[in-house]
Amino acid sequence: MTNRHAFGQSGVDLYLDGVYRSTSTAPKGKQIGFAFFPDLPTQDREVIL
Repeated sequence: MTNRHAFGQSGVDLYLDGVYRSTSTAPKGKQIGFAFFPDLPTQDREVIL
């Protein structure tokens, strides 16, 4: 997949309660992660990656 952008081959979008929050990408062979959102009140949420 050398002809694909990094988002297409290793990117992950985060949707929280149906709202886009961020995109995370990582170099080949590395892990990616999202930060927690301490500004939001604690409650059950729908998370889509």
